[in-house]
Amino acid sequence: MNALQALACAAVLAMAASGAAGAAGTSRPYTLADLDWIEGTWRAQQVDASGVRAESEEHWGAAIGESRLGWFRSVRDGRVRFYEFEVMRQDSAGVRVYVKHFDRDVKGWETPDSSSVFRLVRLGEREAHFEDSRDEQFPFMHWAVRGDSLHVTLTSAKAGRRPLKFGFARMPATAAAPQPSQPPQSRPEHPE
Repeated sequence: MNALQALACAAVLAMAASGAAGAAGTSRPYTLADLDWIEGTWRAQQVDASGVRAESEEHWGAAIGESRLGWFRSVRDGRVRFYEFEVMRQDSAGVRVYVKHFDRDVKGWETPDSSSVFRLVRLGEREAHFEDSRDEQFPFMHWAVRGDSLHVTLTSAKAGRRPLKFGFARMPATAAAPQPSQPPQSRPEHPE
């Protein structure tokens, strides 16, 4: 084998090794850290053609343990329309978002033992694609952060049905609460 053939062989092996590493990197289960860019409080406000003001707010906290908590509320003309409680969980299969809806009187939409469960199926640069195959109305959810804006799109599997699109602006973080000069001697335990 001459030097040119050896160099070509080495290049092919290097490309194959990097391709295998990339494939292995993309096949790993997604983690909560992959979605750290969603953290924060996001708000949207608009006034429709009749002058009615609509507001919505979404909040995602930091990942702690194997979960991240979030919530959403929709307000129209000064009255709450509905709420969502959201749990992002990581397990050996990847990341899922569990969603429970509540009406303005905090009565659940789903049965007590169920929730919508969206599985993270594809991840991009500050964007995520989720699916819930059981959801008959809007089984596809897409989040994308561009600058200080969060864009959420819910897409139906039914032909001709328009997607639901939400646009939010990131709210500035509030100042952290002052820390006590001395830590408490003991903390009460939560009974389980």
